Amino acid sequence: MTFLSSPIVNPNDRDGDVDVDEVRALARMLAYAHQAASDLKLDATMACIEMALGSVLRDMEGDVAGLSAQTTAAGRKMKAH
Repeated sequence: MTFLSSPIVNPNDRDGDVDVDEVRALARMLAYAHQAASDLKLDATMACIEMALGSVLRDMEGDVAGLSAQTTAAGRKMKAH
């Protein structure tokens, strides 16, 4: 099973393929990149990052403990578009 097709698993599930801490870090990194692209007015880049962050948050169902309220809110805002 590849990373892209792996389900997000409970961090206590030792047989899982995806480390939830790594997914949290990815979501935070994407939120930071989105803000930087926004500051530089890079619309095409922002659109790509929005799709990536939206996908990550959809896979996590937007509810993984450890994400800041800002990251989660940004993802929900992106999903609404």
